[in-house]
Order: sequence, then structure tokens, then C-alpha cells
Amino acid sequence: MGKRLKDGAILQILLPKNLGFGYARYVDLTKVVPSSSFPDLIRVFNYRTETEECNLEELENYDYLIAPLFVSGLPPTIRKGIWKILDYELSNEGFIIPHFSRHEDWVSEDSWYYCIDADSSKKVETTLEKVKHLSPLAADGTGIIEIEIAMTFLIRDGEKVEDYFDLEEYFETSTYEKVQATPPYYSLPKETRDKVLDS
Repeated sequence: MGKRLKDGAILQILLPKNLGFGYARYVDLTKVVPSSSFPDLIRVFNYRTETEECNLEELENYDYLIAPLFVSGLPPTIRKGIWKILDYELSNEGFIIPHFSRHEDWVSEDSWYYCIDADSSKKVETTLEKVKHLSPLAADGTGIIEIEIAMTFLIRDGEKVEDYFDLEEYFETSTYEKVQATPPYYSLPKETRDKVLDS
């Protein structure tokens, strides 16, 4: 029987294009907001290994690579062994739900909001410039998330993304555009990185 996914679990994420492995802390958002429509959230560490060998006890010394993300399709991805639950946990005690962005482009291209408590009913009007560093209030699918993580590592390391990914392929291109448009999370002040600017 496989390991049970629970709050604080550490996930090992197989990256595409033979780029090794990323690592994330799992947050069960229902522990904070029982009625949440998005229960599965991850915080990806700014830490990558070439092989499955890693020093888990050092993880807490690393910053995070990208803003907290909601994940779609996590249980089947774990069952298939694409992502693995490791024998290590970190407490999420004191975790504060970040703000998330919301773009209602069916209303107007300029209709931007930030959402409190991961709840679209608690949206506050703002501008793109004030929320472009936040993750959207939507769940990204596994398969796409791995591409985003890998591309962010490549850019961090000064590598050319186009040497690894086909930027004429739709999903890889759209993910690359997202990564380029988002300020590097680890470069933002810790006091403000999870909040709308000027909040």
C-alpha cells in the first residue's frame, strides 16, 4: 500500500527533459478552510537534484521557487508514481493562505482581482501590476506544473529554455509565456510576495 498524502508531506516531482527532480511541500487547504474548492496546494522548493538522492533535512533551509500553486490531478499522479511521497514531513503550522489573482477577461481585459482565503467570492478589484506575482485562483494540472518548474529552474540557472522545450508546441509555449511574465518568486521580499502589492 502506498504512502498516504497528508498535510506537510514532501513530494518528489519528476521533471521533464531529463532535468532531474523538484521537491514540494504539500498543503491540505481544507485544514485551514474546510469548504475550500481547491484542497491540494503545493509550495515548490528552490531545490533540484539530478537523481532521486536528496537531503530532505536541508529542505527547510531553501527558499521557494514559485508562488504556491493549486494542483489538479494529484492523487492519480501519485498512484502512477510520477510524483512520490517521501518519508519526510514538514509542519504547516502557522501557514497563512496567500492571495490569489483572478482575471475576469470575459468582462474586460482589465478586470483583475485578488482573492482572499482562496475564495472567489472574496475578490477585490485591483490591477495586473499588483497581482502578476501571484498564482491564479485555479488549479494547474500535473504535466503542466512540471514544465513550469523545469523552465523556472532553467531560467534561474541561465540556461536557454528553447534548448530543452519546443516553443512552437502550444502548452510549452503558453507555460513559457507565463513563466516569463511572472517575477521570480524567490527574488521577491518575503514580507510581500504572497500578497497583492500595496495591500
